[in-house]
Amino acid sequence: MQRLVGLFGAGQLDAAEAQARALLRAHPGFFPLFNILGAIQTRQGKLKDAVGSYQKAIAARPDFAEAHNNLGLTLKDLGKLGDAAQAFRRAVAVKPDYLEAHNNLGNALLAQGRLEEAAGAFRQILKAAPDFPLGHNNLGNVLLEQGLHAQAIESYQRALQLAPDYAEAHNNLGSAYKEQGELAAAAASFGQALQFAPGYPEALNNLGTVLEAQGDYGQALAHYRQALQAAPDFAEAHNNLGNVLLAHRQFDEALASFAAAVRLKPNFAQAHVALGNALMEVKQLEPALQSLRTALAIKGDNADAHNSLGNVLQKLRRYAEAKAAYEKALKLRPDFDLAAGGLGRTLLLEGEHMRGLEWLARDTGFVRFTAGAGTRLILEAADAAD
Repeated sequence: MQRLVGLFGAGQLDAAEAQARALLRAHPGFFPLFNILGAIQTRQGKLKDAVGSYQKAIAARPDFAEAHNNLGLTLKDLGKLGDAAQAFRRAVAVKPDYLEAHNNLGNALLAQGRLEEAAGAFRQILKAAPDFPLGHNNLGNVLLEQGLHAQAIESYQRALQLAPDYAEAHNNLGSAYKEQGELAAAAASFGQALQFAPGYPEALNNLGTVLEAQGDYGQALAHYRQALQAAPDFAEAHNNLGNVLLAHRQFDEALASFAAAVRLKPNFAQAHVALGNALMEVKQLEPALQSLRTALAIKGDNADAHNSLGNVLQKLRRYAEAKAAYEKALKLRPDFDLAAGGLGRTLLLEGEHMRGLEWLARDTGFVRFTAGAGTRLILEAADAAD
């Protein structure tokens, strides 16, 4: 047994697996070995095999809380969030003071969007252990997802009172400040996260978004690139990098960034929208259409995707479809100025001048651009957009 633990600790996973199996052949009734074998298989990436091993441990000892918890973690990694939550529930049922399993249950519920239940799980942890920093941090995550920014900030601050070097809580606090529009405070929190965890990809990426919002595009690019050096498979950082490159008309690099984002995270709707916008800019209209339809297949209520779809359809002179796309965007987001302007231009191009001008008047950017101009200039602008 000591050799098995040594091999596992040294990262010699194949040798550890062989040793665990040899021990099981010699001691088939020693159920903790199945739990250890599952842990080895998890580290090896053999997640389905690990599930089987944990289930054998549980079959031999139904009240084996650690095996239930480990099974839940593996099922979560496999994307089986409902089954994972059930495993965590069984872990806490047999061991009510098992804080790690309570925490994992809360995270599984949060990942499912079951926010009230997730908050309840974390509050139950904090009732039993009020000085548990992870519980305060994770409750903050739920509150942030619920849009309760001030309460989330309080939770993160409590976590940091208990653990001042808790980099993840600093990062999450920064995200809450950013949601409230407090960019300086957000930047300071992301900076604190990086002080305690240099090279922290999420904090680098998040600080990049603040710098971008503040107009410091050079530093934003630098932070996105640092995030990708630390985590090359970070889809969100690829997407954010692409957005800055696209805004600066560096089309080839932007397209490469968006393509990487959707390859790494195929269900990343906003990256498909961004890819569609970039393809439209380089006049690849049919591929742009495909990207935007993919985004809408993933998230049908994405107003940005409907608006961009309208832009592409307008350029393809498919005006009826373009109008329908803009109208859908406006139904989802009634104050969407860009969609109003797109609908107005489409109506003008179809000859519906009065209705078109009414919609264009709702596009504040277009109104500023054409201030003092007559209908002729507005129509010329619409023709140029087409």
